[in-house]
Amino acid sequence: MKVSINLVTWNGKKYLPYCLDAIAKQTYRDFSLFILDNGSSDGTVEYLKNSLLPVANCRLEFNEKNVGFAAGHNQALRETESEYVLMLNQDIILEPDFLEKIVKFLDGRNDVAAVTGKLLHWDFLNNQKTDLIDSTGIKIFKNHRAIELGAGEMDLEEWSTSREVFGVSGAAPVYRRSALNSVAIDGEVFDEDFFSYKEDVDLSYRLRLAGFRAWLMPTARAYHDRSARSIAKTDSAVAKSRKNKSAFVNYYSYKNHLFILFKDVPVGIWWRWGYRIKWYEFKKFIYLLIFEIGTLRSLGEFFKKFPKMWRKRRWIMKNKKVGMEEIKKWFS
Repeated sequence: MKVSINLVTWNGKKYLPYCLDAIAKQTYRDFSLFILDNGSSDGTVEYLKNSLLPVANCRLEFNEKNVGFAAGHNQALRETESEYVLMLNQDIILEPDFLEKIVKFLDGRNDVAAVTGKLLHWDFLNNQKTDLIDSTGIKIFKNHRAIELGAGEMDLEEWSTSREVFGVSGAAPVYRRSALNSVAIDGEVFDEDFFSYKEDVDLSYRLRLAGFRAWLMPTARAYHDRSARSIAKTDSAVAKSRKNKSAFVNYYSYKNHLFILFKDVPVGIWWRWGYRIKWYEFKKFIYLLIFEIGTLRSLGEFFKKFPKMWRKRRWIMKNKKVGMEEIKKWFS
């Protein structure tokens, strides 16, 4: 099969009828489906075992416990073989021509390692597809705050042009498997020390440093019921948005952001914009110290894994294939 759809589920029974139906309706048919359940306790396992699955070439695997988004998708990658991989979230519904359009694009662009379609917001409670952008890729500022490109904006003409982006969201990315293999560290495509959240930013950074390109294909559309949406554009808005997220999300997002700063950011970027990065991190630390001190417990894990992250950084920088001018142009 040319494409493997790797669907990692966790307590997502309510989404599966919609997600699986959308997979079944894909006009492009040269794909297999691998579903890995990550220790669900909401009836997802029973639903998968007793349901008529949407494609003939489908396999199921069940973990006894939740090993995390990163380890779950690495497990799925090891269990599948294909030229391209769609890493699918359970809370996504694809338009019927989603795969067809992205595969056609990748077949004609060997320099592109990752593609995202235009992800729009899915109002799951009312089962309504909306015109509100969820993600058209990943954007990183000079202070290295990462956001979903276009998130929260209306789907206007500016989001209808195919373009190169820094990286792609982990909600429904399609990757060239050979590119993933080339940036895997100790066999891990996604860094399993992240467990969950921002592993897509880390992978996007590593692919960029290795000389690969990422692209937005807006004609390939999908809809996402995102639970941890990031649309804040100012420091005050960032602080406000954190209050609407769970302690789990804030803990892992903060820790993993520090991992990215330490692992992926080249010395040249620190030299050019280190003052912006450090000022933003100082303000964040003060906020956490006053309003969200529980998140600061993640610093213990960060320092504990410091030597391991140093080894990963050395590997990443040794295999870096782009100069500073190429990487600097992506930070707005």
